[in-house]
Amino acid sequence: MPSPFLGIDLASQSLRAFQKALEVTGNNIANVNTPGYTRQTVDLAAATPTTYQGLHTISLGQGVNVISVNRIRNSFLDGRMVTAQADLGRADEMYTTLQHVEAVLNDTTGAGISDAMTRFFNAWSGLAANPNDIGARTQVQLAGSTLAQLIRGRHQDLATLKLQEQNDADQMFTQIDTLTSKISDLNRQIRDTVTNGEPPNSLLDQRDQALRDLGQIVGIHSY
Repeated sequence: MPSPFLGIDLASQSLRAFQKALEVTGNNIANVNTPGYTRQTVDLAAATPTTYQGLHTISLGQGVNVISVNRIRNSFLDGRMVTAQADLGRADEMYTTLQHVEAVLNDTTGAGISDAMTRFFNAWSGLAANPNDIGARTQVQLAGSTLAQLIRGRHQDLATLKLQEQNDADQMFTQIDTLTSKISDLNRQIRDTVTNGEPPNSLLDQRDQALRDLGQIVGIHSY
């Protein structure tokens, strides 16, 4: 026969399950602005009923149990987002670098190499028309000196830009090493946590965030 305290046990078990659901909801609200946090939900299922043998066979439910606390994720969308972030990161890096190159080789102000070459060849044309003109010779010298200075200056600017890009690349490789090491360590922790029968939701969030950070630097595929 059922225990006379069955109703109390069912109520207590239900309250514990609902308390867990409230805790998860509170945790979702508390982490609404946490980078990389994934909203979680509680999966509830009816407890296995107990069968009592008597004059008639009676099957009574045993309340509700918390089956698991799951993250609300879409693996397909996650993979697409990582790929899109890699494309965006590459485009941003190219855009920034080309902006710097454009600033060095800017010929729209009238003081670039193109205008200096035009003045240089115009000076030679003037000298060809008046070979004995001292002023024309001076103009050729000045135009040539100006052109040479501009070319040397642009070359130095590009060399400096190249050095900056190399330094950025070195820092990028350092970031890649740091993130890949972090992901490897998180994989180990996730494996150990699952082995212990605990949900690794927080660790999975950290790994997803590390993958997104890595995807902004280089193109990656995760499985």
